[in-house]
Amino acid sequence: ALHTTTGIARNAAATSRRQWFTSAGLAVAACSSTNVRLAAASASTDTPTELPDLKRRFTELASRHRGGDPSALSSDLDDLVRQLCELNPTPSPGSEASYAPLSDGRWRVVYAPHIETLSRLGRTRFDPIGYDLSGDTIISNVGYESFFGKGWLNAAGTFSSVDDTVTRIDFDDFSWNVGKDQPSLADNESVLPALIRGIGRAGFLPSISQFPVEYLDNDLCIFKFPPLGVRIVTQKL
Repeated sequence: ALHTTTGIARNAAATSRRQWFTSAGLAVAACSSTNVRLAAASASTDTPTELPDLKRRFTELASRHRGGDPSALSSDLDDLVRQLCELNPTPSPGSEASYAPLSDGRWRVVYAPHIETLSRLGRTRFDPIGYDLSGDTIISNVGYESFFGKGWLNAAGTFSSVDDTVTRIDFDDFSWNVGKDQPSLADNESVLPALIRGIGRAGFLPSISQFPVEYLDNDLCIFKFPPLGVRIVTQKL
């Protein structure tokens, strides 16, 4: 009887050890599987460290493109712009609460496909194109140069938020500097100031002055020009 009892005890202990090892093995396997899934999910998630590299690549390519490098293709720039918009770091970029801390300063257009098309068709180079922002005021200066001369087209007004993703610009002052090296809104620097101001106000269409903001940070902004469906990229100087 004693021998039988001892055998039963040994078998029970062995069974208990096998069950413990089996349970422990399953727990380790489950934990490992979870860690693998978490690692895979983390690897597939975009991280903020991508932004500096994307911005650097875009800035370099845009500079070469403006300089006439034939290898700096618009299609490559468009792809980088799309990727930047997908990683927009600023929630509700069209709201005043989001753009107000970032907007003040001098911004320059570094990529605008529709301006390039207009330049080719009109055989006129439009560059630089800049915006001075302060509070809710905006001054736009567009330099131009062609076979009939050079100068500046200028406009001033205000900008505001339409909703969380859209901003609006309202220009009400205009000037045309002919043959000038620097832009100015002053009447004594403009050709026919009253006429130019009147033409500008008559031609300004509020219906096409709303711009969805698709990317915004402290020195780069990407917004859409709805009438043509193109994205315009500006960089703070």
